[in-house]
Amino acid sequence: MNHSVSRRSFLTGAAIAGGSLVTTALAGCASPKAASTRTAEASTTTTSENWWGEPADESSFTISQEIETEILVCGCGHAGMTAALVASEQGADVLVIEKTGTYGLFRTFPGAVDSQVQKDAGVTIDKQALANDIMRYASGRANQSLINLWINESGEWFDWFCGVIEPEGVRMTAEPDVGSGWHGCYRAWPTSMVEHIPEEKADNSAATPSMGPILVEIAQKQGAQFMYNTELVQFVKEGSKVVGCIAKTKDGYARITASKGVLLCTGGYEGSAELMETLNPAASATVACAQYMMQNDGAGMKAGIWAGGVKDPDPTAMLFDRGGLAPGAETGFPVQGQLFWMGSQPFLKVNTQGRRIGNEDVPYDSMIASASIQKDHVWCSIWDANWKDHVKQFHTLCCSRIEPSPTPDAWSFTYEAIEGMNMGLKQQGIIFECDTLEELAQKLEIPVDEFVNTVNEYNAMCAAGEDTQFGKDAKDMLALTTPPYCGCRVGSALLCTLDGLRIDTDCHLLTENGEVIEGLWAAGNCTGGFFSDNYPELIPGIASGRTATEARHAILNMLGMK
Repeated sequence: MNHSVSRRSFLTGAAIAGGSLVTTALAGCASPKAASTRTAEASTTTTSENWWGEPADESSFTISQEIETEILVCGCGHAGMTAALVASEQGADVLVIEKTGTYGLFRTFPGAVDSQVQKDAGVTIDKQALANDIMRYASGRANQSLINLWINESGEWFDWFCGVIEPEGVRMTAEPDVGSGWHGCYRAWPTSMVEHIPEEKADNSAATPSMGPILVEIAQKQGAQFMYNTELVQFVKEGSKVVGCIAKTKDGYARITASKGVLLCTGGYEGSAELMETLNPAASATVACAQYMMQNDGAGMKAGIWAGGVKDPDPTAMLFDRGGLAPGAETGFPVQGQLFWMGSQPFLKVNTQGRRIGNEDVPYDSMIASASIQKDHVWCSIWDANWKDHVKQFHTLCCSRIEPSPTPDAWSFTYEAIEGMNMGLKQQGIIFECDTLEELAQKLEIPVDEFVNTVNEYNAMCAAGEDTQFGKDAKDMLALTTPPYCGCRVGSALLCTLDGLRIDTDCHLLTENGEVIEGLWAAGNCTGGFFSDNYPELIPGIASGRTATEARHAILNMLGMK
């Protein structure tokens, strides 16, 4: 049986995922200024020159409680939860603080290399070729030693994780299906895993089930402590060493000291429209839909900079081509669109002048980059009554998958779920269904004659079996000949930012000069050095896989075990 998302579960998750967002971009990042005498209650000033503001003088905080622990973890998402499990399993006294009222998202589809479940599925991955591909995606502006850390230790992390959750009835399987091994002219990698959670133990508040409650219970049984509604304000240093932090709780400020170390796991800055627009204006200009964690507002990254750290200079965001937008609505913040999952299918895509803009077989965010330099920063995705047959032929991978995987128990959206989503988008005036191409162009508010000519030229190339314009894979050149004709304006769906603070291969936070900040480690999306400019979607699970791998490595290093 395929592990799929039904129409009912999708609509529940879509309601949760459709919140608003705020964001920005900076080409470079200078060293932080020395701490000022700003008071605890004063606000920082965000400018393109000094977006991180300045920390408060520690003496200005009225401390209501002093807390001691061995390991302090700041943030309880994918990295923080992994850290809590590792540290508590090793018998360390670990405290996790989280600014919201509950744990964060533990991601589905974690990516790994050389795990046991992959070996059982017959998956083999050329590690050097994979590292080279990741570096190519990053245009060489990444630390390959960090990439090697994920490639060489992710299987070890994943095998350990399976041992943690299997007693709770949770299974993890590999998803080896990559079709032909190529997505158009781009290589696809079998790095993705799929989780299978007992229905009675899953958190079903999102579109896909979460094992969050299970992981918290395991960590607590091992002695980990969690403090929710507790926000990291800034780190405490003794000389050059970080020894803890000031945190804001509902009862006032707490001073938390950690004898073995502090791990920063607070995520990126996608939840701040102001920072998105300051630090990544190119991505911000395309945003139509928000799937990010609203609490990730860059506060943890600011604290890291105040402690002496430095951020990656190149703005990097995880953008998916799934932001449906009504004609007349604009991209950017505040977001005005809704999730449109079929955006990742390589249907014909035209700009708002009615002209085709590129090879539709490119990875998810490549079409977004092409659209960003077009008028209105969007494209129009076009399909006809044969769309289900076309989707079957496209055979897209990982989270864009609609046609069920040949892998037993693999995850996919169902056709029923997509039809339910599309029905809602039609009711909102985002998707249009028309009897003629001319009527569809009018509804999408694009030039009728130009659009009809584009479709006719495209259909002629489909009939000839060759895309002489942009080189789209011949198998995906499927003519649009059968009404009703459908279309949707599409921008990006923002998931997270990936241009975080600089770390070394033991996950120590580094200064601008490359020196280790003693006592402070970091993992996940608050860190950089791994991605640059874009996210390699055809290496599925790489973001969550590297996050967990880094978090585990950081804790073991903190304990002298790595």
